Amino acid sequence: MNIIKFLQGCIFFSIILSIFDGLNIKAGILQQGFIYPTVLGIFFFFLWKYEKKESLYLNIIHKKYALLIMYIAINSFININNIIGLEYKGLTSESRLVGNILVLVILFLLTIYYYNVLLIKKNILYWIYKATVYGMFATSIYGLIQLAGIFQSDIANNIYHFVEPYVNIQMKPYEMNYPPRRLVGFSKEGSTFGNYMSVIFPWIVMGLICFNKKIMSFIMIFLSIIFVIFSYSRIAYGCIFLELLVMLLWVNKFKKICINLKFLGALSVILLSVIVFMVSSGIVDFDTLFLKITDVVFSFSDDASDNRVASNVTRIGLQYAAFSIFIDNFLLGIGLGQFQFHAVPYLPNWSYLSLEIQGFANPGDTNFFYGTFNTHVRILAELGIIGFILWINIIYQGFKNYIYIIKNVDQDRKDIIKLIIISYIASIISFINFDIFEFFYFWLLLILSGVIVYKIKNNKNI
Repeated sequence: MNIIKFLQGCIFFSIILSIFDGLNIKAGILQQGFIYPTVLGIFFFFLWKYEKKESLYLNIIHKKYALLIMYIAINSFININNIIGLEYKGLTSESRLVGNILVLVILFLLTIYYYNVLLIKKNILYWIYKATVYGMFATSIYGLIQLAGIFQSDIANNIYHFVEPYVNIQMKPYEMNYPPRRLVGFSKEGSTFGNYMSVIFPWIVMGLICFNKKIMSFIMIFLSIIFVIFSYSRIAYGCIFLELLVMLLWVNKFKKICINLKFLGALSVILLSVIVFMVSSGIVDFDTLFLKITDVVFSFSDDASDNRVASNVTRIGLQYAAFSIFIDNFLLGIGLGQFQFHAVPYLPNWSYLSLEIQGFANPGDTNFFYGTFNTHVRILAELGIIGFILWINIIYQGFKNYIYIIKNVDQDRKDIIKLIIISYIASIISFINFDIFEFFYFWLLLILSGVIVYKIKNNKNI
């Protein structure tokens, strides 16, 4: 087999398998589906480069990333007193530090591998689009099964109860006795599914306006909206709404499709027909569905349900604690991976209204070991203002690349780039949902920006 095709194939399958973000494996990054073909590709990529004695292509993204890793090494040494000897709920601060550094090193190797291999890939945008669609196709099949389970299909629930324990580490034993409460695809819960849908939605629209995949894209857009509705995810509702608004205002081809009303009319008629059918046939209790949707929309209002309020208190309370840690350790933070070991004294009193916060603050309760639910705030707390600037500088480089691309790409490709920028922004927003570094789509889209810049400057096909 041609080694280049093999390495490209590993990336292709990484994109497809990124639909899994919570495999039932008790080790952080190994829960991510993308990691398996990626690590395989990394191994053979560096082995191949070593045997051929070829140098690696690096760009400004890698230099900025390397600077962040070097800073973390220095920061860890300076913060050694905040790290050594701490233990909480059976986990040690040293193991958290080493685990986080390992994740960052793997992601650094990923960026090098992806960049070097994608530089020589032709028709890269359509190729990534295809992998994304394959992943969405698999998600759609399982999503429809979950949807049927929500509507009390015994066959669908049997399939769901068989598959879910393997793909969802957060599934509780008692949930095996009930239909799914919400649609989560292959994700570990509704919010991470919302992250996934928010990032891939612009790519689905891309098929409609750029790759002449009108019927398939129309179906997938329809399914995406249905899936988002039944995910009851705040981040999905907010991001998809904003994405549609930005597309209407900024993406010319999408705007033209919507202005003639054929697309919006057909989509509205189908959605309305499906809702009317489900309500009239008794499959869906419209009042219950309406209450669940409004609970998401007004989740930060006085009318929110108790569960929503508790979730809000948990997330905001932990982020408040992280920001308070940052204020007290403004310059250098407390050290990578150390938030949970220092957070309890910084929790505000009102956050104890949440049973989750009570569990987090209880040393004997190992069920709650939450992070900050916001990667950006976590970096402030753990790496200080210096680390945060280095992190934002990496994100900024992606924007800088895409601005260069939008200015220099052919006119007929501008809408594609605009949709990718929307997807890139969604990937950055997704970091406010969970404090993990290994959100696959951010790194893919960041590296893609560097690859396209290189191709434009060297007059190569994208």
